[in-house]
Amino acid sequence: MRNFFIFFLLFHVVSCNRHETDVLLQKLAELPGDTILRIETYDGSNQVVHPDIMWSAIDTSFYLAITPYPFFKNEYENPVIYKSSDGLSFVNYGQPNPLVARPEIGFNCDPDLFLDEDGNKNIVFVETNKQEQYLVRLTLSSTGEVESKDTLLHQNLKEDDFILSPSISLNRSEKYMAYVELVKDSTIPNKIKLGRFTTFDSIPQINFRDITQILPDNYEAWHIDLISEKDSYYLLVHGFYNGKNEHGSSLTEDYTLHLFSSNDMKQWISLGDVLEPKIVPEKNLKYLYRSTGFVKGDTLSIWYSYVTNYDEWRVGFKKVKLWTQ
Repeated sequence: MRNFFIFFLLFHVVSCNRHETDVLLQKLAELPGDTILRIETYDGSNQVVHPDIMWSAIDTSFYLAITPYPFFKNEYENPVIYKSSDGLSFVNYGQPNPLVARPEIGFNCDPDLFLDEDGNKNIVFVETNKQEQYLVRLTLSSTGEVESKDTLLHQNLKEDDFILSPSISLNRSEKYMAYVELVKDSTIPNKIKLGRFTTFDSIPQINFRDITQILPDNYEAWHIDLISEKDSYYLLVHGFYNGKNEHGSSLTEDYTLHLFSSNDMKQWISLGDVLEPKIVPEKNLKYLYRSTGFVKGDTLSIWYSYVTNYDEWRVGFKKVKLWTQ
């Protein structure tokens, strides 16, 4: 009888997981191959940057963390969370809106969205205030209200390098965080750092390792997204070839999105440049920016951000067929 009960539980778990995966696959299959989104923002500009997408099997919905960024004005760059039943039409979900206000002196940026072990939605983002930088986590209630706020990392920018684009992955009972390190010495390329942790209290003690060597020659990272699937991890890198980023003398038309895959977070395989400026529908594209998505089989479903020649920030969606070994 005991063996039958254990078998029943295992069968139930496998069946539920398969159903959840099937629902997401169906949702992704219904999405168009290529489109540009319109997302309404609290400031009225409807200009957004740095999207991070998440699927919730609990209510079969997509959730999107993002910030407004009208004409590069970082005072509006405060994290917001949206909800969608189809992955295209997003409505505000979080309360308040935005979830946090701008620091007294400084700005917020780079939100990343994930579910914790208890199924709660969490957003991490970077808060910069004078010469201090904080990696902040917000935990949301089931109805989108901010329940708690805590600091995961603290950087003294007079001594420490700047953290960009933190991304957290909880998969198979494992917790990982990756980010881009903007090195003070402009002659040294940005680094990608990756670390494993057991609890959120332990993040300051993580020995992050440098995995920058996985990048192609003459390619420099600017933003990343760590994507977890059932049996694999993916790293979606936004970067550029042969030049500086937009804060220097840049060949910004060389910004691309490069994808890597791994089964163990140690060995990474390059799947190449999965998105380039020439294959997106925006006619006035200036350059691509941080993006996010899902990898299912040989298809990357990607929500990508970009800026136009008029300095307007937008988000598009595209399905990309991948080269796989």
